[in-house]
Amino acid sequence: MLWRAFILGGAVLLCGCPSTSSAPSAPAGAAHHERTDPRRAPDFTWDSAVGWERRFEFPPGVTSHHRELGRDYFDLEYVPWDDPELVVQMLSALPELESMSLLLPSKRLCEPALRDSLARAAPSRLLVHLGGDPSAAEWDCLASLAPPELYLGLCPDDGTTIWRCDGDAQLDALAQRPNLRERVRGLAVGFSDARHWSSLATYPRLSMLTVRGPVVRLPLDPAVQHALCALPDLAYVDLFDASEPGSSPQLPVECALGLETYEAWQLLDGDREWGMPATPVPESVPCRLRRVLLWSADEPTRAVLSRCENLKLEVIR
Repeated sequence: MLWRAFILGGAVLLCGCPSTSSAPSAPAGAAHHERTDPRRAPDFTWDSAVGWERRFEFPPGVTSHHRELGRDYFDLEYVPWDDPELVVQMLSALPELESMSLLLPSKRLCEPALRDSLARAAPSRLLVHLGGDPSAAEWDCLASLAPPELYLGLCPDDGTTIWRCDGDAQLDALAQRPNLRERVRGLAVGFSDARHWSSLATYPRLSMLTVRGPVVRLPLDPAVQHALCALPDLAYVDLFDASEPGSSPQLPVECALGLETYEAWQLLDGDREWGMPATPVPESVPCRLRRVLLWSADEPTRAVLSRCENLKLEVIR
């Protein structure tokens, strides 16, 4: 066993790498974990710093936690791409690759070492936070990667990067690749063109959706609401853009109650400040929600949510 050290993002990591002359091939599917029920979203959440990641439950009084490089996320900007065999050994040896966010510059999507690493590790899903705007060839390389399920972070609005990439162009590129689009289970994107609301409903297996950017200044068209709510696997919807106070779109309450996680400025329609009462929600509408994040929750909202069992409600105001 040869041990090699390298510096990644300021951290020194050790790779226990078999010599190339004696390196055994990992058995196919060795890294597979038990599949998640397709009707339920995995316990992931979106964070603009690292993309899709495992949810961390904060103890009382705790509001932040330290993410560990190589355990919670992996930044592929700094791996030694000039040594492809080492890259393959590093990536295929990552623990719990199916639940680890990969920060991936788009210019590295066509690296043979990336393709070979994923073929060797054979994860059933991949969490990718893309940096930059992929070229047409790079989109095709993403489509050629082995994992059948993709959780993509595309041009998210984290206050610094949305103007360095083009979410509308990225959604256009995905629209031209139906074979890639049908593998997308999670999607986080910031965009500005309202026509892309309709395109989000064309991802047949979409389970987790986060939307940011200028588009949240506009309400959702009822036809788009209906199309999104008709997606059979949709379980997680985050429309809460804190940079656009009060203007984030929302889903019909009957649809929101059928999700597992819902984040928006409000749950009900209407506007109490302007004397517009919310539309009553019949008692016959069931609630499947387990997590809700809202800017505020008035008494009618809390009354509706009281029918949700084991609900965790977070209110900003």
